[in-house]
Amino acid sequence: MQLTIEKLLQDKEIIEKATGEKTTKLEIKRLGGEITIKSLTIDKLMGLAQQEKDQYKANVKVVYSAVIDPNLKDNDLLKSYSCKSNPYAIVEKIFKPVEINLIADKICELSGLNDVNADDLIIEIKND
Repeated sequence: MQLTIEKLLQDKEIIEKATGEKTTKLEIKRLGGEITIKSLTIDKLMGLAQQEKDQYKANVKVVYSAVIDPNLKDNDLLKSYSCKSNPYAIVEKIFKPVEINLIADKICELSGLNDVNADDLIIEIKND
């Protein structure tokens, strides 16, 4: 079946819901509580990855950008942890490296990366 403009217009709300911002909660057992993360756009993820050559440092920035509760950008929090001049450092002060990497993986998954096999999404149509 051909994908048409009419079909795209008809399914606009469904498409936007599937590709829009998503949130989820993660339990951080060591800290005895939950955090809320949000999905990031591919542009945002790629921008953060390009800022850092080191994957771990990129993950720190991803976590900082996507954790919405607690608000890691809160001025009082940053000041209390002496991170005002380098706000990304708050991530490493609160979370262990393994937690940072796991949270970043969950953010990427929530953002639509790493969650499906490409063969499940696209079927090549061969003209014989």
